Amino acid sequence: MFKKLLTLSLLISISTFAQVGIGTTTPNAKLEIKASNTTTPTNKDGILIPKINNFPTTNPTTLQDGMLVFITGNSIPTKGFYYWNNATSSWIPVGGNSGVKKINDLLDGKSDLNGSSVFLGSNAGLADDGTDNRNVGVGFQALHSNTTGYGNIANGYQSLYHNTIGTYNIANGYQALYRNTNGRWNTAIGYQSLYSNTTGSSNTAYGTKALFRNTTGQYNTANGSYTLNFNTTGSYNTANGYQSLYSNTTGSSNTANGHWALYSNTTGIGNSANGHLALHYNTTGSLNTANGYLALYSNTTGIGNSANGYAALISNTTGSDNIANGNLALSSNTTGFLNIAIGEAALSDNTTGTTNTALGYAAGAIGTNYSNRTALGHQAQNTASNQVRIGSAFVTSIGGFTNWTNVSDRRFKKNIKENVKGLDFILRLKPITYNLDIEKIEDYLKIPDSLRYGRKKELLKYRKLKEKEVQTGF
Repeated sequence: MFKKLLTLSLLISISTFAQVGIGTTTPNAKLEIKASNTTTPTNKDGILIPKINNFPTTNPTTLQDGMLVFITGNSIPTKGFYYWNNATSSWIPVGGNSGVKKINDLLDGKSDLNGSSVFLGSNAGLADDGTDNRNVGVGFQALHSNTTGYGNIANGYQSLYHNTIGTYNIANGYQALYRNTNGRWNTAIGYQSLYSNTTGSSNTAYGTKALFRNTTGQYNTANGSYTLNFNTTGSYNTANGYQSLYSNTTGSSNTANGHWALYSNTTGIGNSANGHLALHYNTTGSLNTANGYLALYSNTTGIGNSANGYAALISNTTGSDNIANGNLALSSNTTGFLNIAIGEAALSDNTTGTTNTALGYAAGAIGTNYSNRTALGHQAQNTASNQVRIGSAFVTSIGGFTNWTNVSDRRFKKNIKENVKGLDFILRLKPITYNLDIEKIEDYLKIPDSLRYGRKKELLKYRKLKEKEVQTGF
């Protein structure tokens, strides 16, 4: 009778306090298991969780939600502790396991079976086939549609979203390489960079919306916000600088270095622009080279021009095959072609004249539509077409080690008559001496004040010497 009462008393105690102690009579929780010695425990101080080689073929139910097991590692599952998560109907490795699928503890994280691919973000890598693809997708829907594409890195909201089989692409930024399907070896860094690319390969875009509309173009390099923004199928282009080659669509093999360089180019090919606003308005012109701020700025359809220097050929629109080397060289030229100007402000007034050659500072600077003229030397000027001038009014001597030879051949002359009275002609000559009036010469040639010798202090002494020089003539 006593034993029955004692048993009833214990049951009432357990039911009342709902506490069980193992190794202690004063449990501090519903269940407390106390080690035999906290300082020197034995090899049996612990809890053995049920050991299993494989997960049960029949899944547990909600009644077992949170049930803990230990996988031995003697079969397919990786060794470690797992608990049943009824919400996802899956066994979840306990944090700290050595298993390769630890990222799967996160609701928005997963890796493939062998851990070569890692995805983090809602629906990142959603369609991945789970094979050894070695992809990394971080961000909402990053690499969302990828199936078998491999070696890709997507970092950012919907980056590489449509990629299916494309390989070795790098997308870093919001919707970078968003539409890419099977393009490969592309690198896009920046908001919506290479956004429209589908099958284009080997492109590099760095900056907001760089190569934004590119679809199938390849081997393009865009460095700067909105560079090559409208390019669709153009290839082999290089753009460095804000909005350089901005309007290019199908033009290829262009190089633009500088803010707004080749900004308006659409289909022109083989152009090189180096400098702020160089070849800014070029649309379909090809094979042009512009080096310097504002060089070939206004060119639209002109081809084969070369401009080197500040504002060289700045006004040229449709003129072709011109060479301007020097600040402001051929700066007024619009439609003239086959002109060569070497030197600051050389042929600077020419607009429509053709086949002119000027060498020297401000050489041939005067005259808008002269053609086939040659001006050689500092400020050498022409007054008409088909004219050659060597040197300016300040030149004191022109010569060499042999006489000047005039081309004269009887075979190329007609209507020859001996009707010149030689002695009478000589007696009419009047030898004189004189001094040059440099200012009147400059007035006649309409040389602007900025180019006149008298306005430049460093050259004033040469002007005075020239005007004092006594010359002889008839």
